Amino acid sequence: MRLKGKVAIVTGAGQGIGRMDALALAREGAKVVVLDVTDKIYDVEKEIAASGGEALALKCDVSNEKSVKTAVKKTLDRYRRIDILINNAGVLGAKKSCVEIEEEMWRKTISVNLGGLFFCCKAVLPAMIKQKKGKIINMASIVGWTAGGYNVVDYAASKGGVIGVTRALAVEVGQYGIAVNAIAPGTIETPMTVGKESDLEKMAKNAEKYIPLGRIGEPEDVADLVVFLSSEESDYITGQVIILDGGKGLRLYRIRGEEE
Repeated sequence: MRLKGKVAIVTGAGQGIGRMDALALAREGAKVVVLDVTDKIYDVEKEIAASGGEALALKCDVSNEKSVKTAVKKTLDRYRRIDILINNAGVLGAKKSCVEIEEEMWRKTISVNLGGLFFCCKAVLPAMIKQKKGKIINMASIVGWTAGGYNVVDYAASKGGVIGVTRALAVEVGQYGIAVNAIAPGTIETPMTVGKESDLEKMAKNAEKYIPLGRIGEPEDVADLVVFLSSEESDYITGQVIILDGGKGLRLYRIRGEEE
């Protein structure tokens, strides 16, 4: 077990990528604190316990600093340390053109995707600095890396910010033995990205044509990378953005967002 004895916090752990990250970390021996705004975290907690792992489910709104501080305090009260932080919580944004995005939606996208990440990093860093060791993994997006896409101005802004925070924070905390990296997924099959079966069928068809590896990504693909970046095997990697998109970013978009 690569993470035996480690304590990990995973935000947005109720479903999709966050859930799979939590399960994968637990399988490698980590004690996992699963955070989300929904009650789904209690199912994840039970799932981990049923497989012989240890988990603590805590309701938390990452866009609220007080809520984050409370969750981190409860984690430290229980485990006395925090070794790994996976900033996974996020929303897809308004999916509207720049002139159509309402102020409320803009603020929500930025406050969850970027503000939540900032609050979580700020809350766990004192413990990691004291330990002189830690791993922070931020979930960015291929959209934040390329700034490409159609009707994603708010989402691209938030995920571009995630990349900026990752690189700046890596410089700031490297002296304490803390590594900070980001993962930039492409299309991943999750409840958030696939609304109904017809959407999945369309995405799978497009994947065969436009993704060099010929398939949509799965949460397990992300979780495998999360485990690696959380382990000692990645101790000399920091400030990096690892693109995980099956090669999707290598293709071109037309000016109006249509596929070639």
